[in-house]
Amino acid sequence: MLGQVHKSGLDFGVTPIPVPKAGMKPVVPLGGEVWCVSKTDEKTEAAAVKFIAFVQDPARLEKICNTFNYISSVKSVAVKQGQANPELQPFVLQMDTARARPEEGGANYPAISLAARTAIQKALTGQSPVDAALSEAAEKIKTVAQKK
Repeated sequence: MLGQVHKSGLDFGVTPIPVPKAGMKPVVPLGGEVWCVSKTDEKTEAAAVKFIAFVQDPARLEKICNTFNYISSVKSVAVKQGQANPELQPFVLQMDTARARPEEGGANYPAISLAARTAIQKALTGQSPVDAALSEAAEKIKTVAQKK
């Protein structure tokens, strides 16, 4: 979203997510694209694999990620991005403790994500005390997870 923030003219800064205790590392979501090759015929599968290898070349991947304004989930590429653009450095520094979205949510992950981000927004905007917002999210997530 940095590209859009720059266009807006908003005065902003980027910093790592705070942690409860000094010395702790933040655990943040790790994104990235997931490539899949459908089983069709050998020629199509081979072409798809060739395309994926093409776009995953580190130099090409860096260019793609810069174009889309996001950090690569490939650490060596992300490090280069952070060196070239200091605004990205806080994101790069969090990669060591970043995690891909949990498999526990499975197909229900969108509902779990909605509950979590709604709680964060309620707390940040003062619509709800932090503890109440997180408790509400936890209850929603338990309900969704039980439907699995």
